[in-house]
Amino acid sequence: MDSNVGSEWASWKMAEQIVYVAAFSLIALWLLPVPSIAQEMLPETEKVFGKYSDRVVKVQVVEKDSGAKAVIGSGFFVNPYGHIITNYHVISKLVLHPERYRAERVETAGTVRALSVIAVDVINDLALVKAEVEDVPFFSIAAREPQQGTRLYSMGFPRDIGLSIVEGTYNGLMKHALYKKIHFTAPINPGMSGGPAINASGEVVGVNVSSRGQGISFLVPTEAVERLMKSAGPGKKDPQSFLEDIRCQILAHQEVFFTDDLLRSGQSGRFRGFWSDLFTAAIWPPVRNV
Repeated sequence: MDSNVGSEWASWKMAEQIVYVAAFSLIALWLLPVPSIAQEMLPETEKVFGKYSDRVVKVQVVEKDSGAKAVIGSGFFVNPYGHIITNYHVISKLVLHPERYRAERVETAGTVRALSVIAVDVINDLALVKAEVEDVPFFSIAAREPQQGTRLYSMGFPRDIGLSIVEGTYNGLMKHALYKKIHFTAPINPGMSGGPAINASGEVVGVNVSSRGQGISFLVPTEAVERLMKSAGPGKKDPQSFLEDIRCQILAHQEVFFTDDLLRSGQSGRFRGFWSDLFTAAIWPPVRNV
C-alpha cells in the first residue's frame, strides 16, 4: 500500500473513533437526569439551602387579644412527628404568661398553625414544641463534633424578612463559658434564634442562640438538644407546670456559679438569692439573644 494512502487511512480511522467517543458522550449526558447535572453545578450554599430549607420553620408568639406579634424566631423539625427545636427565649412569654400569649408556626404559604410546648431547658436556652403535623422532613443530629474551621450553614428568619442562609465557620467550644457554647463565626441576626446550624451533609451541629456582633455568634451544642428530647414526656403539659420545671432547673444548676474560693470562705450565701430573683423577674439573656 502506498505510504500516503496508509497515512490517510490511519487519520480517517482516528477521526472516526473521535466521532464515536463524542457521540457516546453526548448520549450519556442526554440520558442523565437534568436536575442532577444542574445540582452538581450549583454553589455549595445554594445546594444546602435547596435541599434542607423545608425543615426550618418560622416560630412566632402572638398576643391573644390584639393579635400583635410579640416575638419572632426560628425552629427546625427533629423528627417526622412534628417536634420542633427552638430557643426558650423565643417562647418564654407563652411559658410565663399562657393566658396572654399563644405560639404559632407560620408556613411558607402564610398559613398559621398552633404550637404547643412539650419541654424546656432554660439553662441551655432550648425548648421542644409540637406542631400537629406528621411525615414532615426533619434534620438528623451530627454524630461527632466537627473540626475547627469546618464550614457551617445557619438558617432562620432574620428580622421577619424571610428564610435566609448564612455561611460561617465552626470555631469550637468556648473555653471559659459557664455552660457549653459553640463559637460560630457568622452574622446571626435577630429572628434567627432557634434555627439550625448544619454541615454540608445537612446534619445539625448547633442551635442559633446569641450574637455579640461583628460576626461573633454562639450556638447551643447538640448534646443539649438530645438530652431535652430524651427528657420530654409523651404529650402536652399544662403551661403552668413549666414554671416548676424552670425553678428546679435553676436551683439544680446555681451551685456552678459559686467558685471553690467562695464556698471555702463561706461567702456563697450572699449569692444564693441571685437565681431566685432572676427567675421572679423573668430575665434571662447573658448575651444579646437573637
